[in-house]
Amino acid sequence: MKVGEYLYYAPGLAFADLDFSVTELPIQYKRRIEGYYLNPAEYLINKEHGFGAGLLILCAIDALGKIDYPNKNVKDRFVAYCCKRLVSFPQNTIAVQLYKTFRCGIVHEARAKEGAELTFESLTTVEYAPGGIRVNPLGLLDEVRSALNAQMCEITSDQGLMEGFKRYFLRQFSQELKGINKERQKYS
Repeated sequence: MKVGEYLYYAPGLAFADLDFSVTELPIQYKRRIEGYYLNPAEYLINKEHGFGAGLLILCAIDALGKIDYPNKNVKDRFVAYCCKRLVSFPQNTIAVQLYKTFRCGIVHEARAKEGAELTFESLTTVEYAPGGIRVNPLGLLDEVRSALNAQMCEITSDQGLMEGFKRYFLRQFSQELKGINKERQKYS
């Protein structure tokens, strides 16, 4: 997000101010996902705008899945991420349903497909209903927040994962990082 002369990586954090250290880079990434996706989704949920909230949460899942599975296609990484990290989607079949009916439907067609519904009425994150599955955006938001926290903790505590995360980060944001002092991109 560009504001004035600064291009922001996360709310209140310009690309030029990024800290590439092992402890800070995952925290800053979490700040980006929370600030641009999950906090706005929570705001929409509080205003009972579940559809818009669902869209933001599904986009966050797309982004987070790319960290764990940078070489998979979008469907495979989305499904794999859901199975690995979201407690309500441990099976491939239900994760594929989330991808096809919600992610693809909402992102590309402005609708949940195949009888699927977003609803605040469900007591669980996902439930089966006649005609399709129902997903509660608040439950999905909570699960994605937990998954984000776990994912960033794993990256911080494992040097190999941190190396891969930094490579991913530098590749993803190479255009935005042009002109930033290369010394700042080194870390211990």
